[in-house]
Amino acid sequence: MKRKRIISVLILVIIGLAYLIKDYYNHIGVILYFLIAIVVTITSFSKFTLIDDLGLSFRILTNKRFYQYLIPTILVSNLILFYIKKFNIVPTNYDNQEPILKTILIFLFINSIRTFGEEIIFRGALLIPEIKNNKKLFWQINLGQAIIFTGIHILFVDGLMNKLIFGLYVLLLSIYFGWLNRKFDSIIPSWTVHWMNGIQVILLTHLMI
Repeated sequence: MKRKRIISVLILVIIGLAYLIKDYYNHIGVILYFLIAIVVTITSFSKFTLIDDLGLSFRILTNKRFYQYLIPTILVSNLILFYIKKFNIVPTNYDNQEPILKTILIFLFINSIRTFGEEIIFRGALLIPEIKNNKKLFWQINLGQAIIFTGIHILFVDGLMNKLIFGLYVLLLSIYFGWLNRKFDSIIPSWTVHWMNGIQVILLTHLMI
């Protein structure tokens, strides 16, 4: 129990540092992230072990079906995100005057921590055996996490139409993330796609597409 508490606190600290470094301007969104993180920590992290139940194992990389799902998901998700970014539906806080290599190297570290933290907070509980093995309960919680995740993300978007477009994209992707993680019994699939989306935003910002 002591080890689990330490892991929970470390996760909160890491997520907090990642967001402070990333310097989001919408403080309401950041506060909501912390509130949700605290609730999840109290209610969920005491019920499962971090490594085992979250499927943090390299064994998944040897599963051919993992790539059959992952590659199309990355392609479709990033294609949609490309058009969302192209039409300026989602603003970005990254300075495109900085050298692209420097920005990418810094962002690789920050984005890895941030997306990992978000996947634990929002999709981690879905892998608790009592939840993932109960089909009705799983889909109820999966829909709930997707709605909350979407609600927070649209706080960073201006304009009603932009909120609706980006919100629909995030909602559907979040629901799919939950299902995909359950299928492979790991948060690695959603973490990988989430991470790739973040990298694309940086590249598009620098290329001014």
